[in-house]
Amino acid sequence: DVATTPTTSAPACVVGEPGPGGGKIFYRDAATGVCYEAAPSGWYDGGSDPRLAWGTGKCASTSISTGTAIGKGEANTTAITSNTACDTPEKAPAAWAAKNYAGGEKSDWFLPSMDELNQLYIQKAAVGGFAGVIYWSSSVFDLDHAWYQSFDDGVQDSRYKLIPLRVRPVRAF
Repeated sequence: DVATTPTTSAPACVVGEPGPGGGKIFYRDAATGVCYEAAPSGWYDGGSDPRLAWGTGKCASTSISTGTAIGKGEANTTAITSNTACDTPEKAPAAWAAKNYAGGEKSDWFLPSMDELNQLYIQKAAVGGFAGVIYWSSSVFDLDHAWYQSFDDGVQDSRYKLIPLRVRPVRAF
């Protein structure tokens, strides 16, 4: 007899389906199998996605090394929130709001990178709950600006970090 070991399957990963954190899946990396889900609309204190500044005070003019690629959002959020100029929710409201979200009893939510946010835009109909406005990414453009994504027309550009924009946490699993 050949002994067989039961296999455990990974959580379902179908765009538009519920994720393990209570949000909706918006992307699956074909090369790695890593899936991404967005927090549900109304995730912030039971209201809509909030408008928060990317950074305030010194955090708004601090150079932080971040990436734009899919898979960089979590590291970007960590880089932002661990920087001494941005190390409190008052200093980096967008990143901290995403990091502190605990939907689905998960503690690994983050502010998406520019490319993660673009995938979320591409799948906005499947995920739902997006206002036709702009959302912050965790990707820094330069000293005073960060990248954003318009959920109206898909444009990606940079804005001053002090300007309040919408925020939608994501997580990878």
